[in-house]
Amino acid sequence: MSVTLIPWDAGEPYTVAFSTRQGGVSDGPFDSLNLGLRTHDDSENVDENRRRLCEAIGADATRLAMNRQTHSALVNRAQSGERDRDGDGLWTDEHGVPLLALSADCLPIALAFILFLIQPEHITLLLTDQLGIQMLTGAVVLQVVGILIIRRIVDVEF
Repeated sequence: MSVTLIPWDAGEPYTVAFSTRQGGVSDGPFDSLNLGLRTHDDSENVDENRRRLCEAIGADATRLAMNRQTHSALVNRAQSGERDRDGDGLWTDEHGVPLLALSADCLPIALAFILFLIQPEHITLLLTDQLGIQMLTGAVVLQVVGILIIRRIVDVEF
């Protein structure tokens, strides 16, 4: 199975895409395209998954730059091939440097808040319509189940 991407037309010269969990080599709870090393997945699997992702968008995996997410406002200038520097954002003015950003569960909440500011009637439906309430209830239940499963897989330190 090949890597499944959700493309975003950002215009030339950029290639922007969001990955799904499909097309990787990880198995078990990390099935299949796990891109994060902060799990108990084999680092060889994560490296292969990152290589496959780069290949799918036509990027050189050896030049891949990414941060170690710290939930901060720190944005770094990407250096070709550099990984694991503390920060949450990357920028580059160098052609051919692929940037990989991993996101957490807080992103959908932030996007929903922004959508509420722009188009409040869309979010209001989630809170007033029966189907919207069912969707929110299902989302909360799935988040709780996910947290319980993740806590069994990953050592969380506070």
